[in-house]
Parts: sequence; structure tokens; C-alpha cells
Amino acid sequence: MPHDIFISYSRHNLEAVKTIMEELESRGFSCWMDLEGIESGSRVFSQHLIDAIDAAPAMLFFLSTDSQTSEWALKEIDYATEEKKHVVLVRFNDDPMTKTFRFDFRRADIIDWRKPAEKAKLLRDLQRWSGQSDSSGKDSPESLYRMGLRYKVGDGVERSLPRAADLFRQSAERGHLAAMNDYGVCLERGQGVRKDIEQAAQWYRKAAESGYAHAQLNLGYCFHRGVGVPEDQEEATRWYRAAAEQGNAWAQCNLGLCYEHGTGVELDEDEARYWYELAAEQGDVTAVKGLDRLSGRHTAVSVACEPFACDDGAAPETIGPDRSDDCFGSVSGDCTQGRINSFLVKDAMGSGAFGKVFRAEDRATGRLSALKILRNGQHGWPDVGRYVRIVEVLERLDPDSRQFARPLRLFQAAADDFVPDGSVKEGDWIVEMALVPGESSDVWARTLDVGAAHWTSAVFDVCKQVATALDKLHRAGVFHRDVSPTNILITRENGETKARLCDFDFSMFRKDTNELISNLNKGGTERVVGTPGYIAPEVLAGHPFLSGSADQYSLACVLYRWLSGRVPFTYDRSVFALESRTDCLETRTFAPVAPQDQIWKDLSSPPKIITCLDRRQNAALGRALSISSASRYSSCAEMVEAVRTGVVFKSREVLRKLFWPF
Repeated sequence: MPHDIFISYSRHNLEAVKTIMEELESRGFSCWMDLEGIESGSRVFSQHLIDAIDAAPAMLFFLSTDSQTSEWALKEIDYATEEKKHVVLVRFNDDPMTKTFRFDFRRADIIDWRKPAEKAKLLRDLQRWSGQSDSSGKDSPESLYRMGLRYKVGDGVERSLPRAADLFRQSAERGHLAAMNDYGVCLERGQGVRKDIEQAAQWYRKAAESGYAHAQLNLGYCFHRGVGVPEDQEEATRWYRAAAEQGNAWAQCNLGLCYEHGTGVELDEDEARYWYELAAEQGDVTAVKGLDRLSGRHTAVSVACEPFACDDGAAPETIGPDRSDDCFGSVSGDCTQGRINSFLVKDAMGSGAFGKVFRAEDRATGRLSALKILRNGQHGWPDVGRYVRIVEVLERLDPDSRQFARPLRLFQAAADDFVPDGSVKEGDWIVEMALVPGESSDVWARTLDVGAAHWTSAVFDVCKQVATALDKLHRAGVFHRDVSPTNILITRENGETKARLCDFDFSMFRKDTNELISNLNKGGTERVVGTPGYIAPEVLAGHPFLSGSADQYSLACVLYRWLSGRVPFTYDRSVFALESRTDCLETRTFAPVAPQDQIWKDLSSPPKIITCLDRRQNAALGRALSISSASRYSSCAEMVEAVRTGVVFKSREVLRKLFWPF
């Protein structure tokens, strides 16, 4: 997160400098100083400081005997000077300044904090550098708004929604558009003020008419649901369009929903697809679902609306199916929704079988990450020890995250960590993951805009990248266990298409299967995990992963989906009993309840021929989709290459007996 002041000091003077920092913050300045005591010389230390200095227009260097001889303090002031930051040397005690230090930094201003006149001048300069002063010399709208955001989440101050709402109001009355919108959110939700939806709609309108996209989206929602204004679907669509044309992903998605369902406009699937695609390019998961529905892979359901709060990324929908549980309220200007550890939570990105994922920003460095809150579910999940080992293996295999969108670290939530829907509690395990801009491989495959021959080649190239990553994982003794299109992330880097494997919630070490085998020998049942349509037959039958063959089968299903737009097999879901999991929004664990021959019933015929492949290529793909795991290829990369080039078999009957024996 950007801040106004970077504070450089010696740890010997920590308490004195903290007192000054608190006074600066009480005057509306956001300050950064290393209070966590990051180990000097550690791998992240230098980058941590560089990011923090880059994020601030000014540096205050607190002069003392120790700071003048501190190697890292001198590096900080050198870097800030080179980056043309406003550097001020601050005296706060009687320690002398050496001639050498004064000569080295002779161009920097020097003030004495203890002298009122010099202190007042510094405060005026800081206001000017941070854009917080107006012509009247009073607190500017921007300063008031930013302070309101800090009170909203407790960033460096005690969290207070009434104080935040009051600051938003003061800023809004001075014409700040984001503050108008956020004060409207407070009024609509009753956060820190008495709930008043009519006033909320008025503030949304003021900001919307001045072109503020978040307010246009919120005003559209108000007209859509009759919140503080008469319900008017055409007016709702008009405001959604105004925000969508400015690039707001949620407005684009909402407009797509309007066209899909004929809400306020004539039903037009082509127009719906256009707006969904724009939103999906920005990572909106609801827009991806809309594209799937338009492609006939899902059944459209009735419209359900809830307000939400998010910023410039994927967001829960306000109109459309299945996501009312994830909605937070109306869209706020900076959309900070909570605080976890050193992160400010921005918005919800989605939910999986074992956790919710939020976009979050590190308060110190401004770095964006994805935080997954792991639910404490059944069957001992999460197995923290195993998860930590997998994180370590992935870091060793792919330190630059070129093949895996890997977890970065695992930590536990503290008592004061919070998100609006209450889904994080003290002691919950949280995974920090790199936030890689990209799209689901399903969206990528549908939107490839190249000729037919080049299209299949592009699909094979991406599949080969995933296969290589899986083989590397298998050689390290790890099985992914949930390979599916949604767990493959596609990015475009320097004109090249890159694929990364993600979501390692179900991953397991080969040595852990010994425990599963022992359990089966004692009459136990292995829990089936994965994404329906991509789970290997032997896994559906309740057998543990003994090799990477099951991952290979899943990847073959993914390749089939990319090339044909459908999964190779469908099976009767009544064969399986979904576990009752009140703590999950989407269940991906199944318990077999039928004899094995029923499980094979829907998997016993060859899949439909893929028209863009020749006969030999279809046969080669069929081998990877064999019911018999021993009949598949020795590696995932071998499978992809075989399908790309085609493999000759003696006869169709040999192929049928070898791969579909039941």
C-alpha cells in the first residue's frame, strides 16, 4: 500500500521514533517503519526496504550516533536520494552529527523536531509532498478520505467504523468522489452511522454523475433492487453500462447477466458473451460461469441479487446464480474489506472445497497476494505438516514460480484478524499464494483466435508445459490429485503463452499412500477427492494414488476438454453420495456407495471421436483414458507427445480390449 513517509532509524532509538511516528499518524500521515525486525541480510530484507521506499514520496532519517553508523540506514538514505525522494534529516536528541555524514548528505534538509517553527515547516512540506494540503491550509479531502480508510480497517490506528464514516462524510462534503461512494456504503449498511438507504442512493448518484465507476455500479444495483430509489431495470442497466464502459469488471459481468436474462434490455446472448468475456479477462469468476452457461455446459438458474464490496479484480456477482453466500455489500472506493496479519484484505476471489480465497495487499510493501483461508474440515484437514512439506518441495522445484502458482507460506490467523463475512477465526490456517495475473485454461481454450492447425498446436504446447510440471512433481514423490481446467492458470508473457499448475490442497506424498493402504487392508475406505469429470476410474473405486498415472488420466481429460469443449466421460452421479459438509460451499469429496461394476458402467465405452484429431491421435488419447492404469503412458510428457504425433495400433479390436476391458 502506498504511504506518505518512509522512516529510517536505528533500533537503539525505537521508542523515541515510535512516539514521533504516532504524532505524524495522528495528523493524517501514513508512515512506514520496520517494526517487525526483519533479519538483516535475509533474502527478503533488501527488497522489503526497496518496495517501502518506492511507495513513499518522502523519507525522514532520524539522526543519532547509531543511525549515522548503521550500514542499512545508510543504504536506505543512499537509495532514497538516488530515487529523488524528499529526504529530511531529523534531529530529535542531542547526538552530534559527524562532519563526514554532513558532507555525504549535504543536499538533504535538516530540521530539529524539538523546535516548533521547524517542526511546523516540516509538517507543511509533508502535506505538500503527499498531496494532503489544500489552498485553505486545512485537511484536504484526500487526507480525510485516506484517514477514513485507515480507521475502517485499523491500519496503524484503533479500528473505528463511526470515526471512518465521519471522515468519509467530511471528505465527501468537500467533493471527494470515492468518499461520496464510501459514505454511501456506510449509510446503506449502517456501518458507523444510522442506516439510511435513501441518503445512500443520493451519495451514489452524486459520485456516479461525476463519472465515478464504483458509484455508477452501486447506483445501478440500487435501481435493480429498489434500494433507496424506485425499482427501474432500464435505469439499472444504464448505470451498469456507464461503469462497464470504464472497464469495471463487475459492471461488465452484471451487464452480461442483464443481457443473458433480458433484464432491462432485450435478451441478447451475443451481447452477454461480449461483456462476460471482457469481465473474464480481468479474472471475474462469475463471468467465466456465465460463458459456460452460454456454451451450454451449465443450466441457467433464477436471478438472485445481493450487494457486494470489491475493487479492481474478480468479485462476487450482484445478479446471477449461486453466489449470494459470497456477497459482501456495495462497492467501496478502495474496497479494503478486512485485515489478516500484515495484509489488508481487498476482495473475495472465489471459494474451493476447503477454503475461501481473498485478494490482499501487504501494508508494508504494497505487494498483492492471494490469501486462502483453510477451513477446518472433516478427516483431519488441513494436514498442516504435509502442507508445509509440499510448500517446501514446490519452492525447491520451482523457485521462480514459472511452472506452479505455488503457495508461498502458511501461517495462523490472530485474534484481531477479520474479514467481513466472518470466515476467518483465530487459529485458522492461511496460505499466502503469489497473485499471478491470468485466466482459467477453460476460458483460454475457448477464446483462442488462431487458425485451426495452429489452434491444436497451441493446445498441445500448453498441455506439454502442464505435463512437464506434473512429471517434475511426480519425480519429487508428490501427486497433485486435482488436475482440472480450473487448476491450470494461463498467462501471456513477452508474447508467449505460459501455463502454471495451481491449487495443491489435495496434494499428497507417495510415502503417505502407505498409510492409506494400511487403512484399506483393515477394511477402511479411501476418500475420493478431485473434480467430477476428471477423476481417474481407480480413484473413483476408492483406491489410493500409487503412481502419477491418475494425474495423467486427469490431464488427458483436460486435453480432451480443451480440444472438444466437453469431458470424455459422464457418469451417473447417483453412484456417489456427496458428503454432508456444512463448512463447504463446493464439495469435491465423494464416498463410493455402489459396487465397482456400477462405477465402470458409464466409463466402459470409448469416448467420442475428437474431430480436430486424426484416427491415430484419437487412439493415442484413448490410451491415456484407459480404465487400466497399467495401460497408460510412463509419463505425462510421453502422453502429450504421443497424442500430438499419433500412435498406431494393430486393430480396433485390440484397442477396445486393451483400454476398455469391461
